Amino acid sequence: KNISTWKGVPYAASPAGENRWRPPQPAPAWNGTLKTTSFGLTCPSTETGDDIGEDCLTVNIWSPATSADAKLPVMFWSNAGGEGSSTSTYDGGGMAGKDIVFVSYNYRVGALGWLTLSELEKETGATGNYGLLDSIAALKWVHENIAAFGGDPDAITAAGQSFGAGVSYHILNSHLTKGLIKGVIAESGIKDPYDPNVYGYGSDYHHMSTL
Repeated sequence: KNISTWKGVPYAASPAGENRWRPPQPAPAWNGTLKTTSFGLTCPSTETGDDIGEDCLTVNIWSPATSADAKLPVMFWSNAGGEGSSTSTYDGGGMAGKDIVFVSYNYRVGALGWLTLSELEKETGATGNYGLLDSIAALKWVHENIAAFGGDPDAITAAGQSFGAGVSYHILNSHLTKGLIKGVIAESGIKDPYDPNVYGYGSDYHHMSTL
């Protein structure tokens, strides 16, 4: 009862149509009050359903703060592959109950997030990393806005599980995130595709930790 939540807040424009297979574009401004009482759409992968769609680049925030001056530590959570930020196991209430502002978000996955084609590189100057650019855009949004929710922009920890751990590794290593995070927690992830401890992407993958 002492935790406030904001769900489905857009951090970038819809990546559909002319924005498909392009870096995330700025979210359009809105007039009036944005209702943030339900999760946004989950980015398409192998699943289908009414809660799945391309207009999916949103963040969710759980905060125990009672003031914008609280400056609480922030966890920036990247979900596992094939899932979305609305998955019940990623509910941020538990972390918020420990005086941490918890942020989850959706990013493009599958072909929409990682398709690599020389034609796309010629068209946009980049190819194959749209999902990672989504994650970085969401992190930048959090760094710029989280103080209004009681979080400390200088105390952001990027964290994730499984594929989300891989995303966290990339956030740690990217020059695009310099100055945006304080640390990283990677759970059951891999260092890179050539990690000698990983011999496949089957069930054993999820039981291997390379922190």
